[in-house]
Amino acid sequence: MCDYSLHAVETRPAEVGETLITTTFRGTATRGFALASEPAVAVCMLPGTELAFAEDVKYDRALVSSFFFKSRSSASNFSYIGT
Repeated sequence: MCDYSLHAVETRPAEVGETLITTTFRGTATRGFALASEPAVAVCMLPGTELAFAEDVKYDRALVSSFFFKSRSSASNFSYIGT
């Protein structure tokens, strides 16, 4: 599932076993997942997709501060929230 803000970016669904990176896509302020070998192609997560991380996840709150925070989780599950 890709965010609507990626309408100007090439996208494709994730595949089992891929190693992904996070990136900001050129020409947008949107961050997302991509392959290191194809950083301009957004990899979309389908509902129910589970991710495992090699290390603790780091995230920032750039609009609030310039500090990075760490989660204590090494896994994530994507869900669909309909309106």
